Amino acid sequence: MLRPLKVAGSPVLKKKAAVVTTVTPEIRALAADMIETLKAANGLGLAAPQVGETVRIVILDRGYLTWDALSEEQRTNTTCRYEPEVLVNPEILSGDGSYEIEEGCLSVPGYRAPVVRFARSTYRWQTLEGEEKERTAEGL
Repeated sequence: MLRPLKVAGSPVLKKKAAVVTTVTPEIRALAADMIETLKAANGLGLAAPQVGETVRIVILDRGYLTWDALSEEQRTNTTCRYEPEVLVNPEILSGDGSYEIEEGCLSVPGYRAPVVRFARSTYRWQTLEGEEKERTAEGL
């Protein structure tokens, strides 16, 4: 189900999101709705507060990667698919370097601005099945 996006100024965007202690059917439904909402909005990422829920869930869509950005190994690996991922209780563990990129935000429609980001960061999260994951990423 598509959920309406909260925009800048919405009180829910100023609240601290709560840790997800148990993945319930409601959390699974929220994640599915967030994926549908993110795809419909053509975004790269979406946090639960952006759809009015103050829990620590982020949807990350790495599908923006173009074929040219993939390594030869990734291009030949038939299991290399970038579907939106559900990150439960994500946290950044470390980051280094920096670069600037122009970004937009689904909660600030029509506005884009330069943002400084880590060039390389390591983060961890849990899946909806409770599996702990960790990834080091570079660039966008």
